[in-house]
Amino acid sequence: MKFYRHGSQYAEFLGIDPFLAELIRQIPQAADAEDSALAQGRIFSSPSPDNAELAADWKELVVPELKTQFRSAVSLVEHDLAENLCESDGDDDFPFRLQIPLEHTDAWLSALNQARLVLTSRYEFSDEELNERFPPQLKSLRELVLYQITIYGWMQELLLTTLP
Repeated sequence: MKFYRHGSQYAEFLGIDPFLAELIRQIPQAADAEDSALAQGRIFSSPSPDNAELAADWKELVVPELKTQFRSAVSLVEHDLAENLCESDGDDDFPFRLQIPLEHTDAWLSALNQARLVLTSRYEFSDEELNERFPPQLKSLRELVLYQITIYGWMQELLLTTLP
């Protein structure tokens, strides 16, 4: 997979194989924390968990707005995936490309970060596991999810290079 920035218009991932294209398509589902209290706790954690009053205010006043912002980011990513993740002419083994409008970069960074946090919480990965750049092999669902987290992190790194 290659990454390019095209002026001030969009970033592009090229040469995506079908397996990676499927992992990229799963970003919105991976970012969904609704069915996991552990993931919600990680994403919406209070900045002061030892202060009950501040934690209650955080939950009442800040978390709803964060949820709205996160849903909006994921919705924009879903739209971009539907419109801009497609097959291109050329290499049969790596036939997909993804174009991301640069004005959507913040939404992509948010959705990718949410997906990584939710997956990390759901599968309870340790810091040591997360520090492995890529799992040595993909023989289990857990190793596949760790690979997915790594790919999303790599996409975040590349998208950060597009920011001014």
